[in-house]
Amino acid sequence: EHIREDCPICFLPLPTSGNNTYKSCCGKVICDGCMHGMIVVDVNSSGMVKMGGNCPFCRAPHVSGEEEIERLKARMKVNDALAHSTLGYAYHFGDNGLPRDQKMAISLLLKAAKLGDTCANFCLGKAYDEGDGVEKDETKAKHHWELAAMGGNVDARHSLGIMEINAGRSNRDQRLIARSFKHFAIAARAGLESSLDYIKEGFIKGHITKDEYTAILRAYQKNKEEMKSDTRERSERVVQLCSKLGEEQDEQERRAISEQCAQLMGLRLKARRGNEASP
Repeated sequence: EHIREDCPICFLPLPTSGNNTYKSCCGKVICDGCMHGMIVVDVNSSGMVKMGGNCPFCRAPHVSGEEEIERLKARMKVNDALAHSTLGYAYHFGDNGLPRDQKMAISLLLKAAKLGDTCANFCLGKAYDEGDGVEKDETKAKHHWELAAMGGNVDARHSLGIMEINAGRSNRDQRLIARSFKHFAIAARAGLESSLDYIKEGFIKGHITKDEYTAILRAYQKNKEEMKSDTRERSERVVQLCSKLGEEQDEQERRAISEQCAQLMGLRLKARRGNEASP
């Protein structure tokens, strides 16, 4: 079953999948609703948005690049699993000034997984499933997803469901198909919408009974309601607005979108020139 953790700021359950931020300054995982409440939005002369501000838990200033890497390494010395995996993601994507290095990324994720980070297991499973940085290996992918799922990771549970249902449909094996819906049911009960979509499909096709579907839907709705807050909903709208920022907008349009983001979250918006915050 999914092991729920609470945000250390608002004390609401952390969102089931994503919308959380790991802070290397204190090692806490904070929901994006609480994170965005401390953000300062800065729009530079080219109209690009920069995010700054202090950590809402320990009040340490936001850093990036070499300073962020040093913070992660300090956390790694005390065997912080999330610090290992976060540095692994940085090597995978080439973030914070690091070169892309898939071998180093996999090594760090393996260490993080050994230290108990189920997200690291999930990402390792995805890497082996897609052949991303490693040789494609479905057996290893399934192994890592099973370890993550046993640790309560709903994304891994959903991935096992996908693997089982695809194999069941290819081989016309109803046993595998039935097992896939058990995975989807666990993830859906925990609040994962993508798994609930499969449960709906299973109900329509007769793999899920009406009573089972009703119970799963109620559990899903209960979890979603418990994870819901105004600040989290506003932060999601901010992310949607920021996704519109691209090269096609001019500086004035980017500025307007940034101001909308600031108004949604009650953020401080710095003037385009200088460091004084606008009222």
